[in-house]
Amino acid sequence: MTPPAVPPVKPSVTPPVAPRSRKLALRASSNVMLSSAASKAEERGIKTGKPMRSYEALTMANALSWFVDVFIATLFYPVKASLPPYADAPNNAIYKIPDKCCLGIAADWGSGTESAIRVAEGIRTFNPDVTIHMGDVYFAGTPDEYDRIFIGEPPGAPGSWPRGSAKRHRLDDALAAYAMNGNHEMVSGGYGLIEHALPALDQKTTYFALENAHWRIVALDTGYTQPHGGLSQMFSNFLTDSTSGLTPDQEKWLAECVFKDSADKRPVILLSHHQPMSAFEVATPALITQLAPYLDRTLLWFWGHEHRLALYAPVQLGGHTVRGRLIGHAGMPIAPTFTPLANSEWTSAIVATPPDGVGLKDAIDGTLYAYCGYMMVTLEDEKLTVRYYNEDPNQGAAPPHPILEEVWTADSTGACTGRATVCDSQMLRFWPSHTVDDLTRQP
Repeated sequence: MTPPAVPPVKPSVTPPVAPRSRKLALRASSNVMLSSAASKAEERGIKTGKPMRSYEALTMANALSWFVDVFIATLFYPVKASLPPYADAPNNAIYKIPDKCCLGIAADWGSGTESAIRVAEGIRTFNPDVTIHMGDVYFAGTPDEYDRIFIGEPPGAPGSWPRGSAKRHRLDDALAAYAMNGNHEMVSGGYGLIEHALPALDQKTTYFALENAHWRIVALDTGYTQPHGGLSQMFSNFLTDSTSGLTPDQEKWLAECVFKDSADKRPVILLSHHQPMSAFEVATPALITQLAPYLDRTLLWFWGHEHRLALYAPVQLGGHTVRGRLIGHAGMPIAPTFTPLANSEWTSAIVATPPDGVGLKDAIDGTLYAYCGYMMVTLEDEKLTVRYYNEDPNQGAAPPHPILEEVWTADSTGACTGRATVCDSQMLRFWPSHTVDDLTRQP
């Protein structure tokens, strides 16, 4: 049984004056208390691969502690960390991956819960070449939270984010692991990601592309344009419905580096923290406008931010067909109910979600939470396979079984044909008028 998280501890000293420089901000970070992450019990927990936080600590039952953490982080980090330019990265942040390789990918993982640890250990069982975290380390993405939850103490300790096995022989070879930006990172100005995680991974930018002879994976930073600080985020996201997009530097990178060759027809897999469309939450229309010139070659668009799994049929975005995949369910506890927003234009496009009422009970208080999960992407020359996995409470050394897989094959023109297969029907609900074939059907 997982021991309950230690209640939040109030600082025993008056918080320092809000720093006015990046150096002072980092110095002040050593004094930040991270809700339940502040306790000695949690320090021992992450080092042994045990949870840092209870599930309840990540729910609205702990809203006051969330607010305190957000408020303190906003005070300690009044300005954003500088965004590294893509010119500082090898080959303008475009990295080579083998024609045959395996990638482990998850979003919204950095909660420190038992489920998040299961997700990390599940990914490790596949010994992937590369891993990608698509953003959000909680509560505020501070340096201390990144050190303890994501990087690990010591780095790579059980329970931390899994690294791949890739070895670099050239500067433009892929790294073993990548970290993307989300909205929670920007609560504390992005310092945890930019000045702690990126150096730990030898990663130069918050956005990047991976490519081989047949495929391109383009990972975007949709978090940096978030309003800085948790309080302003709350206002912009929940009151005015303003949302984030790409920075001008990133738009330039896409136009002048990634998609410079208009004759390049290799299919593209997009990764972003924020959603371009959603039946469950407010979408990010700015992303569709900014990426419209490249959506004609985009096969799949994966995003997180919403803490659930939802797979969509092909829809029209920016005048092009896009297949959306929401995979933001890697670490945050939510109730196992999947109810779309009233009158959402995208409800009819939902093909599959987990079924309502199916999940795992918290060993502490018996609360039922939806399964957390992740995906593994396998590239084999012209073939791309995506397999979706749930956390496994009985995780051992052997890889678990997927709940669904989709297989795509690209031809010399970049056109793709695919098929999807249900692997565990008890873990998926297909929405009215849809079957699994709708995930891969041609428009």
